[in-house]
Amino acid sequence: MSSPDLFVNYPFVSSIATNDNRDFILSGYLFPDTYDFDMNASEEEIISTFLRNMNVKLYDEFFTRAERLGMTMDQVITLASLIQKETTNKTDMLYVSAVFHNRLNSEDPAMNYLGSDASINFLRAQNGLSPVWAATDSDLQLDSPYNTYKYPGLPPGPICMPSLDAIQAALYPEPNCNYMYFCAKGDGRTAFAVTKEEHDANVEKYRNNWNDHPVIEDDEGPRGDDDGN
Repeated sequence: MSSPDLFVNYPFVSSIATNDNRDFILSGYLFPDTYDFDMNASEEEIISTFLRNMNVKLYDEFFTRAERLGMTMDQVITLASLIQKETTNKTDMLYVSAVFHNRLNSEDPAMNYLGSDASINFLRAQNGLSPVWAATDSDLQLDSPYNTYKYPGLPPGPICMPSLDAIQAALYPEPNCNYMYFCAKGDGRTAFAVTKEEHDANVEKYRNNWNDHPVIEDDEGPRGDDDGN
């Protein structure tokens, strides 16, 4: 995972920007799927199998679309990983993506912070802590470029291995969408808002649901007060 030089024959690997803050260079690129391996397969063979599958999934049109968005494929995969951890509902993915794109492209510097609790839970996991529905005050102070409340723009790299649905959502967000905020409803769906006032009302409406249901990790990802604020 930390040896991309072994796999530079894949163009999407050779174009990954090196970053000292990125723990595992290949994180995000081991495509999540069902695989069969020989019990004696080496680590390199296993990772190569993941990457071959990823290479098949990254269609040429994806690279064209990323360029049109002014993004590298690595940035797309990073964004897709955030989307993946916010929701697995295919429709909501498109709107979550729109919120993130709207914030990244906002002319207001204060809105360029993605404020994703998915990134907070990534940091909590690194510290051996359980995921939370909404970031705590101490979480918000974590000094890491993966803290999207504290640092603007995208984190240094992906926080999980995104699905094809999440990658497509990152590339093709819901069009003509002016949402800037979202929060979990507590039932697997997401509430969206244009203004902070609307968002605050949604948080108050659904906050109690967060306590009634466990934080869902793995396939569905933690979903809390992901308001980008």
